[in-house]
Amino acid sequence: MTAQVVPTGNDPFYSQTTTLDGVPYLLEFSYNQREDCWYLLLSTNDGDAIYGSVKLVCNWPLFAICADPQLPPGQFVVASSTTDLSPPGLQDLVDGGRCQLVYMPAADVADVTTSETALSGTADVTNGSTSVVFSDAQTLSAGTVLVFSEQPGTPYVLATAISNATFGTLTTPYSGTTGNGSVADVPTSGTLLVPNLSQATGGGAAPLALDGLEWLLPGLSVVSSGSEGPVILGCAANIVTSTTLEGDPTYVYSVTLRFRGVVEGKTYTGGVAAGASGLNSGMFYAGGTPASGPGYQLVHNIYSLTIANSTASGGLTQIYYLNYQPAGYTDQTVFQIDFTATIPMSGGAVVTLTANSGGDSQEIANQTDGQGGGVVSIAGITTPTQPYNGQFVLMNVGAVS
Repeated sequence: MTAQVVPTGNDPFYSQTTTLDGVPYLLEFSYNQREDCWYLLLSTNDGDAIYGSVKLVCNWPLFAICADPQLPPGQFVVASSTTDLSPPGLQDLVDGGRCQLVYMPAADVADVTTSETALSGTADVTNGSTSVVFSDAQTLSAGTVLVFSEQPGTPYVLATAISNATFGTLTTPYSGTTGNGSVADVPTSGTLLVPNLSQATGGGAAPLALDGLEWLLPGLSVVSSGSEGPVILGCAANIVTSTTLEGDPTYVYSVTLRFRGVVEGKTYTGGVAAGASGLNSGMFYAGGTPASGPGYQLVHNIYSLTIANSTASGGLTQIYYLNYQPAGYTDQTVFQIDFTATIPMSGGAVVTLTANSGGDSQEIANQTDGQGGGVVSIAGITTPTQPYNGQFVLMNVGAVS
């Protein structure tokens, strides 16, 4: 696998044209002084925005939630040259700095998700060192991605090509354990795997802990009978459910989730459509905050999914909303949802489901028109019992890779 290093600098605001998989794209970088971090806006070469601005964080597929067909087919990742995985600061992206922006071409990404080739012999690796000593002579190209059995799930890139040689240099220091965890200059040996991002983005069934989690806001009492508007029920002010994924915190899973339920709509601003598919899939929204100010329905319920990823995978926290409606939405009705979306999350991530009444401890009743019409029952759901007295979302796990 050959990784393409994208040239970067330390001008607080700059743009450049970079060719990725044979197609030129416009990359616009901006530095946020308050956060001490970088944001990237990706556009076509004609200036049509594809996605952004996305925060640059280490060891994370930066555009994983973007579904725009104009997106480059490969993967963007920020690689740190040290064990410091904090987001790159102003000077970290200069030539020779701590971080590099790397693009993995589509052909290589497709190849490594389906294959794993074990090299002959073993490799000596030392914590904090970029040196690798092979027991058998190897011929490998610059940019080859190596994954060591001593630290499964963490890919490393070969800095320079080697030909029938037993010594290689990595672009970033090895951060795994050495020997039995003793001092950093004690080497260790282990089987070498190349290339294998499927191991870096795989990891088995840990995300299945998410299967069957629910947002439930049961109706507690009738607040308004609907004679002059929708039927309104009393409900809990705030229901929070949280779980921690098992698994190696250096693994990044690609998890397909299905969301089914009955919810009222709510406007959020500052985020983007999250690329779901299915019934009312446009209600799945990534980032942003609940809308406030004149013209917005302030007390409509908030349904959110928050994923706080492990620090070992970059520590990125991402929030998604389940009931997005565009600006100006003030209707008093409920929607049936049944959509799927694929979300990256790490082992050790804390996943939190929140159902919040918006501050009034009330919700619109489960009725098709909000004013006494037939209730909504979703076929195939037995928990919670259908039809549900109130609003709910059921989340199930589909594919995990």
